[in-house]
Amino acid sequence: MKTDQIGIAPLPKFARLASIGLFLVLAAIWFDLRLALGILAGTPVGIFNYWLVTGAAERKLSGSPEKMHAIFLRRALYRWVIDFTALLAASALGGSFLIGVVIGLALQVFAHMFDALSLSLTRTPFKR
Repeated sequence: MKTDQIGIAPLPKFARLASIGLFLVLAAIWFDLRLALGILAGTPVGIFNYWLVTGAAERKLSGSPEKMHAIFLRRALYRWVIDFTALLAASALGGSFLIGVVIGLALQVFAHMFDALSLSLTRTPFKR
């Protein structure tokens, strides 16, 4: 495993997603238990969606760029269907549970923001 400039090995992306989800659950317990349960229910779906799309983006296929683009778009469509199904099921359990599921599904966005922030703090932009 590679280390950064100060010798600390970075967390794998899934571990970052899970740790962000755990932090949000602990924070939500202070406010509403249904919100925390919604985050717990949405987090595995968010992690699966993250894996689904990044797996297609990182796959090294011997096919054409058009084929790789089609695979990525197909997986993105599957992700939207999974998200819609999860939100539809969560809506039956109340508003705060639904908001928790939305937070769990959005964990990949939080992970990307964390990656961008850590990159901006560790690297000098435009340094040659």
